[in-house]
Amino acid sequence: MLGQKQKNSSEFDFFLRLYIFFNVACVIYFSYTGLLGGDFANEYVASPFWLIVALFIVLATFYFFSCFLFKIFCSVKVRRYSQVNSIIIDVFFTCLFLFSTYVALAYKIGVFGLDPDDLISVPAYLKQTYSVFQPIYLGVIYLFYRVGNFKFLTYFNLVLYVVLFLVSGQTNQFILIFALYLFYRNNYAKPINKNKLIMLTMLGIALYPCFRLLKIGIVGFQRDDTDLLQFASIIGGDFLSYYTTFLFVTLERFQIVANISFILERFSEIHQNYSLLIGPDNVSNFFANNWVIKFFMKALGFDVDLSMQPQSFLALLINGREFWSSHIGIFGYYVFYSIGSMLIYLFLLVVMALSVILCKKMSKNDNLLLLCRLLVLIVVCHGWIMAYVFFLQALIVFYIFIFLVRGVSNLYVPPNRVLENV
Repeated sequence: MLGQKQKNSSEFDFFLRLYIFFNVACVIYFSYTGLLGGDFANEYVASPFWLIVALFIVLATFYFFSCFLFKIFCSVKVRRYSQVNSIIIDVFFTCLFLFSTYVALAYKIGVFGLDPDDLISVPAYLKQTYSVFQPIYLGVIYLFYRVGNFKFLTYFNLVLYVVLFLVSGQTNQFILIFALYLFYRNNYAKPINKNKLIMLTMLGIALYPCFRLLKIGIVGFQRDDTDLLQFASIIGGDFLSYYTTFLFVTLERFQIVANISFILERFSEIHQNYSLLIGPDNVSNFFANNWVIKFFMKALGFDVDLSMQPQSFLALLINGREFWSSHIGIFGYYVFYSIGSMLIYLFLLVVMALSVILCKKMSKNDNLLLLCRLLVLIVVCHGWIMAYVFFLQALIVFYIFIFLVRGVSNLYVPPNRVLENV
């Protein structure tokens, strides 16, 4: 059992080192060039001092949340159930992936980067169904739950899932699929040696710019009917230049030091201007960003503040454009909300604890715990707390679904079992 736990932690340790490496490398690179990359597109001067301070903050938050706190939550003793292997699970997810891909293509539901106003004409029941199930998160939970027990239909569902997140423009799921593959190899097949792991990582980084370009084309087509053939022609005309640009974007995807250093250097300016927008220590707009929480806020008579989110505010500050959002990391919430951020951090701890407990209960293996821990690392790095809340929501849905399937399986008695008891 100890050996299994050490294996399971090795996949997380690999990704943690990857995030640390790119943050350290970006501090050195940005300090050398004197310009901030990433979201800042080399248009802002880099401060080596603030980059180093940002690096210490990033490393501290990585350790505190994804190592120290996560291990504390994992130490909570709960009753753990064996895996349910019913074909009902696979059939259900085949239907879910097909449905989700259809609504993404036909109605643009779940497509990354779309404004909610773009979905006003979409039937409400479709949006509500998608919002409840959260197919992107529910799908990756299913795949991690099934790892080591893949059947033909499970492999088919894996292909459908890749198609789903590609048409939805959520190519970041490739990181989790790679983690799934590493977990499978280390626990159910021949483990990957370090040299091959490095080669696979380099290959993934080399190929990822192509998927980023594909994502831009798909999202552009979904959002404003971009001509994909014309888009492909433009990219093909100067592919090397586009590829090089997006290769740097890929490498900088794992870093947050540029954003944190920018925020630290303008701490007072950002805090004061954002406080004028939402009010001092007001965090209601953060919680209103989740549809479930917003529903309960309205039901209980609380004012629902739909002011601009910190990520959109930072993006507007960077280049004056409103159609995108910039990462603020987990530390950024303190800059924007000051003392009020303590409520946000407490909320995150509760969400983390619940997600860890659910992952432990659903499987005696640590497959779901690996997924949970990786998502904690990602949310700590980039700061998308509500995205992690959607993961918890999907966990709850999956837990209820597995509970129902287990109940049905226990009620069903095969005919030969009946004859044996006569």
